[in-house]
Formats: sequence, C-alpha cells, structure tokens
Amino acid sequence: MKIIRYSSVSFYFFFLSFTNAQFEETSLDELSPQPINNPTLSAVKEQLFEHGQKIQNVRNSLIELEKRLNFNSTTYRSLPVNDQLTKEMSEPLAYSIDSGIIQKSEVDELSEEYDPKIVEKEKMGVPELIPKKQRIGFYILPFIALQSSDGLDYMHTALQSSMEHEIGFASGWRVGAETNLLFVEGEFSYNRNELKGTAELANGVPGFSSLSSVGESESFGFMINAGSKFSLNPNTQLVIGAGFGGMNQEIGFSLAGFPVPESEQTIFTGQFLGGINYQLAENFRLGARYRWMRVGKMDLFSHRSLHLAELSLGYVF
Repeated sequence: MKIIRYSSVSFYFFFLSFTNAQFEETSLDELSPQPINNPTLSAVKEQLFEHGQKIQNVRNSLIELEKRLNFNSTTYRSLPVNDQLTKEMSEPLAYSIDSGIIQKSEVDELSEEYDPKIVEKEKMGVPELIPKKQRIGFYILPFIALQSSDGLDYMHTALQSSMEHEIGFASGWRVGAETNLLFVEGEFSYNRNELKGTAELANGVPGFSSLSSVGESESFGFMINAGSKFSLNPNTQLVIGAGFGGMNQEIGFSLAGFPVPESEQTIFTGQFLGGINYQLAENFRLGARYRWMRVGKMDLFSHRSLHLAELSLGYVF
C-alpha cells in the first residue's frame, strides 16, 4: 500500500513540474491581457483553465486516497499483539531439534495425550476411553478329585472292626462370589470309597474269631467355604480358606460274606483348604486344591478323615 501511495505522489509532482514548464515557456507578454478578438489567446486560456481543473481534481483524489491509506494502515497497526506469544517465539530453544533429548517414552506419552480416539470421545462428552469390561466376581467351578480315607471303625457291642479305605473319587460343583482379596462359596460334592478290613468278635478267642469285611461308603455333602486370596502374578492366585457343612453318609459292608445292615446318617463336617487359581483367559479359570475334611461320628461308626486332591475348571462372570 505504501508503494501505491508513493507512486501516486510522484506522479502528482511530475505532472505539476510539466505544467510549470509550459507556463515558463510562455512569456509574460503572451499572458498579458490581449484583445478579445484574438482567437489563439482565448484557446490557450481555456486550455490552461481546463488543465488547472484537472490538476486540482487529481490533487483532491490523491488526498482522498492518502486518507484511506492512512486509515487502513492505522487500523492494521492497532490490532492487539500477543506479547507473551512474541516473547516465547523470540526466546531460543533450550536444545536443538535434532539433539535427541526427546526420548521414545516422551513421544509415546505425547501420542497418548493426543490420541484421536480420546479427542473424539471428548467432543462427544466422554472424558476418556471406555475401560475394559470388568468381571463382577461370580464364578461356577465344576471339579473332580481323588480321595483317600482313614480312621473309620465299626463300633458294635458284639463286634469290633477296623476299616481300611482304598483310593476313591469325588466330584461336585462350586459356586461363589469374590473380591480381589476374599471369597465366599457354596460347595456340593459326592464322595465314594471302597472299604475292607477285619472284625473281631467281642467274646471270641483272639486270633480265631477274626472275620474279613468288605464294603463301601457314599456321601453327599454341602459345605460353605470362605477365605483369602493372595496374588502371585497377574494371572495366578494363592487360595487359603476353611468351611463347614453337613454330609449325608451311607456305609454298608458284609462280614464273612454275610451282609450287615447299612447305616445312614447326616453328620456335621468341617474342612481346611488351600490351592492355586490360574486365569486361563478373561473368563475361564483353572484351579488345583487340596482339602482335608473331618467327617463326624455316626451311631455305629467312628469319625474319619478324608484327603482330597482336586482339579477344577470353570467360568468367571
């Protein structure tokens, strides 16, 4: 804009100098009043008048143009300046761009900070990405187990028999709820063992009144367990707990080939447990557990102990 203004002013002075030169070339005698009947003088005067009017019009136009130019430049200069931004731009960098001070971790942080997914969700009113689906802490774990038993004695006034147990099996379901540190669960189970032993008549001759006995025991139980969990790594937990409940136990055997009436009774049972849970996937769990169970005394049978080594696999909601 300044170039246009200076060019206009230069044009104005050039035109004015040219006109003055024409005036100087004309003598004072020629400009002095002449008779009106001289047509050449009248024509020159008219031309000079017209030139003067044009010069005045050009001058007025230049003045108006200059006012407009001054107004625009003033408006431009009056725009606010961000002094803080200017200061920051003028300050030198603390290190060069290619100095390598920016590490990869810082670049990752910046990329996470300006993640387009997060920006898009912020535009939609969501401050951050939707977190990964969390488990509600409810689980169902079927299990199978190997078990052994000891300590079962037949107590009758006329006959005493000590029973030995073969390796049996157990199965069941475990349903529970848990937090990061605690769990509570209900346990349904079925146990079965083969029995064998010897029986002695109470009034018989020692060594001559021994009778062999074979049989089996079955039981259905319901237990309530509770305990704590300790994290070993993100996918593995140590479990320690205890429980109590009731067990319906049925025992039958034969003595020297003659069947003895079966005994059935619901008795109190308690247990201690320990094991490891391993998270195979987000909702699938593998577990290994050892349980020591104390089965209560019946009318004709003493209490006994069960040792169970079990494996479970189930679903966690």
